[in-house]
Amino acid sequence: MTVFSTNFHPNKLFDRAALRRIAHKILVEGPNRDQMLQIYLGYSKAVNLTFPEDVAIYLFTEKYPTVDNEYAAFHAKFLIDQMFSIAEYESRKPEITIPMMERAWANLYVSEHEFAS
Repeated sequence: MTVFSTNFHPNKLFDRAALRRIAHKILVEGPNRDQMLQIYLGYSKAVNLTFPEDVAIYLFTEKYPTVDNEYAAFHAKFLIDQMFSIAEYESRKPEITIPMMERAWANLYVSEHEFAS
């Protein structure tokens, strides 16, 4: 069995003939806000960190609106792992704070103009 996984619309990758040959196409939607919060809480608990309420409020009122409130299940792991990496690099104890979240978020979304020549 061959499985394709992509975040692109299938019409952007294949022509009609190829799409007919892929018998099953399944859309997996991203989590909603409540599910996203549970993912953050669960992952932070799994790595023995507290996910403070002020950071959750900041994320959902300041950061996610900048990306049209588009949630993705990988965000929690990515952002918290980024905070661990930053703390390790700076020889600090890892913690989830608004300043650390801001730094981690900067690595999640990169503006196109930052790479323009």
